[in-house]
Amino acid sequence: MNYSFVIPVYNSEETLEKLIFEISKNIKVYSQSYEIILIDDCSNDGSHKKLKELKRKNKKIKLFRNKFNLGQHKSIQIGLKKTKGKKIFIMDCDLQDDPKYFSNFINKYNKKKNTVVGLANKKSYRKGIFSYIFWSILDFVSNKKFHLNITNFTLIHSTEVKKIIKTKNFIFLYGELIINDIKIDFINITKKKRKNGVSAYNFIKCLLIGLNILKKYL
Repeated sequence: MNYSFVIPVYNSEETLEKLIFEISKNIKVYSQSYEIILIDDCSNDGSHKKLKELKRKNKKIKLFRNKFNLGQHKSIQIGLKKTKGKKIFIMDCDLQDDPKYFSNFINKYNKKKNTVVGLANKKSYRKGIFSYIFWSILDFVSNKKFHLNITNFTLIHSTEVKKIIKTKNFIFLYGELIINDIKIDFINITKKKRKNGVSAYNFIKCLLIGLNILKKYL
């Protein structure tokens, strides 16, 4: 298996068919050997029904569902444990991570064989003032580079995945890359506008995640 895609899903019924179509269209340029691993994080809309329908039509899809809502990054860890590909893309499910960038990720990876992470340009990925302050403080006090506009859009080799899936307290994908001393290259991307719904990260959830990040990664 050449490529695996790990995608946590939560209440994204309207975007899933388009997402699978775009992934398949863009990766087929590089390989026909791939799998799409979808982790339904206990969605309460019609996402799971839609995922089962897509799975029946597409043998590349592997579908799993959490018994409880575990959060985006824990779902990523679960998905990574199920991959068989040599190289793994990690993406969001809401079409903000555009599959057209696969070529940029792959070309960057082929230069040094380092993990590649997307950095969203500021116009397409504006964070609130509290988020800006938090990430700036974390970047300063941790003596590690926590970019303000870091995304989950990542290309990583299976040998590196083995290093980060063992942790018992998987809070934040990029944080796991950092503390496991994984070499990272960055590419600039433009985040698409969210097609449907709003972010699941409200102020309280962001605050709790932030405190856990500070405890673990400092």
